[in-house]
Amino acid sequence: MKKSLSRALAVGVLVAATSLLATSPAFAAATVSPTTLTTGVYAAASAYNPAGDTVAVAAYGRTGAPNPPLGDPEVDFIDVKTNAVTVLKDPGLTAPTSLAWSPDGATLYVLNADTDIAVIDVATHSVVGNLSSGPSPSPYGMAITPDGNYLLVGDYSSGDDTVIIDIANNTVTSLNYADDYTVGVFVSPDGTKAYVVDYYGVVNVFDLSTPLAAPIQTLQFDGMSYGGTSVCSNFDMTSLYMIDYNEAPFDSFASRIDLATGASVSVSTKMGESIGCNVTPDGKNLLVASSGGDYPGVVGEFDGTTMELLNTYATSATDYTDVIASSPKNCDVYVSNFEPSTNILNFPCDAALPNTGVDTMATVTAGAFGLLALSAGAFVLIARRRKA
Repeated sequence: MKKSLSRALAVGVLVAATSLLATSPAFAAATVSPTTLTTGVYAAASAYNPAGDTVAVAAYGRTGAPNPPLGDPEVDFIDVKTNAVTVLKDPGLTAPTSLAWSPDGATLYVLNADTDIAVIDVATHSVVGNLSSGPSPSPYGMAITPDGNYLLVGDYSSGDDTVIIDIANNTVTSLNYADDYTVGVFVSPDGTKAYVVDYYGVVNVFDLSTPLAAPIQTLQFDGMSYGGTSVCSNFDMTSLYMIDYNEAPFDSFASRIDLATGASVSVSTKMGESIGCNVTPDGKNLLVASSGGDYPGVVGEFDGTTMELLNTYATSATDYTDVIASSPKNCDVYVSNFEPSTNILNFPCDAALPNTGVDTMATVTAGAFGLLALSAGAFVLIARRRKA
């Protein structure tokens, strides 16, 4: 039996880039930039574009008491060279909760939790169309294939409405399995496997050559008895990370799972009520947005292997840090908050990072849908849940 807790959440997206070279150096601790950007209320998702020069932030908006201030749904585009913010408000943006950049960076897809998928032309910063998000009453999370032909949209309900969307034809096909409040969707860099993570840390593994078949393997995160909402991967998709969403005075757990072996390790942490995570630009450490516990409004940096807490970064957020955008092509990490602000973590690396990714991805045909896979993941949580 499950029950909804009081606070509704609209949470994070991670669109992972391609593989990092093993020789990329570990970064020293970051500093929090004195620059605070004004972005939309209630950041629900953020992601760098493939080129690493623009960050998009989806703001869910807020209609309740003005603390933080009221705000309409919007999508903000941050030019990382100048930190100029371009704001897009449109009737097609009703409840933005997930983002997916097209592989060429020309189009941004925005999942609305209550309606459909808005299609944004990035050059003009305008909504130019919409796509069906499928039959789920609680659509969440979105990933795009690297050929730009398909979107995968998740389902935060106890059903089987995680879907594959043919963009050109606007057709929807449901995956053949019963999900259970999914909070993360990821695809391996070689395009052979998909990983679907539920609230309790179960990872269902799919063979993308037959994407409508049942899972071929099931893995389990350690320490997720309460339930987690933050799920992210390192850039080369060798590990997934998940943060147990627990509330003070109880500890949370930060957990890593090795996708090659299925082994999982977790540590207890005061970094509570996390709804967003990502990795450092070198892909080696974990960054966790903390919204409670002993670290409200703080980003924690954990060792990506041992899960030891290494550093904490205080943002301008008075309470909730929500989502984190990171890229192997830029040293700056953008942290967007529940209140209308975005902070910047400056990692001390060269202005131009070495080419740590694969600029031309291999084409991998994956079954009837011709899926071409990208290391990608996305999730949105509409309401927190826990076991009764």
